[in-house]
Amino acid sequence: MTTATNMQHDADEVLLAFARAVRAAGVPVTHDRSASFLEATALVGLGDVAAVRTAGHATLCAGPDDLHRFDQVFEAF
Repeated sequence: MTTATNMQHDADEVLLAFARAVRAAGVPVTHDRSASFLEATALVGLGDVAAVRTAGHATLCAGPDDLHRFDQVFEAF
């Protein structure tokens, strides 16, 4: 039986894998930024792709120079 808690845990694992991929692409993603990304996506929900992208821009990127690399990973992910 799949529970809401299990589904959230699975979603968090995918989001953290995404944050690791963004870091591997050269964006300085810290543990705190990853945690903020999880919190932000919990607020906006995963159903709105544009909101998830905006949440990632706001939490995972250190500045404008990181946006292009983030977007490349986002599109590939």
